[in-house]
Amino acid sequence: ALADDHGAVEVMAWGAPKAMFFNNFSDEKTHDKAEQKLADRIDALPVSVKRIDLIAHSAGCGVVAGGLARSNRTVDTVVLIAPSFSPAYDLSPALLRMRGRLHLFSSMGDTTFLKWRTGNFGTYDRIKTPAAGYAGADLSDLDPALRTRVVHHAWQAEWKSLGNDGGHFGGVSGAFVRAVVLPLFRDRDDPR
Repeated sequence: ALADDHGAVEVMAWGAPKAMFFNNFSDEKTHDKAEQKLADRIDALPVSVKRIDLIAHSAGCGVVAGGLARSNRTVDTVVLIAPSFSPAYDLSPALLRMRGRLHLFSSMGDTTFLKWRTGNFGTYDRIKTPAAGYAGADLSDLDPALRTRVVHHAWQAEWKSLGNDGGHFGGVSGAFVRAVVLPLFRDRDDPR
């Protein structure tokens, strides 16, 4: 979803139809098309829009990271819930298009999609490994200034009461999004 400083929220549909759903995880052509679509949409926003925030789930996190790298605009806060890209995925190009923080939510309880599925069939970036949304991203190769802008949120047991059981779709439960995710967009601190 894309939100702007006027309070407008836009959901960007992307990916293969339901019958080809698993293409969304690791099909390069599907990803290229979706990333360019997002970059074009961000770039098409009027210059009067000063704040742009992005939130994504699963393979959509790769679309956001890749779309930002292709965009000519700078965005503010980015929230990635259960990203299906590999832990070593290079977040530098996305971070260079951001003013604020990148929040990455992971859960070691997401064993079906982000451990087994990605480990056997490949992540968003086509590497057979548990995804960053399983155990977190490996930020060791990031420039230290960029690394400080990534905030990792590992699953916490108290989130169960908010509908987030640690599974693949727990991070998009309404109560969890309201209590934990939305406040991240209100934090307007610029870490630079």
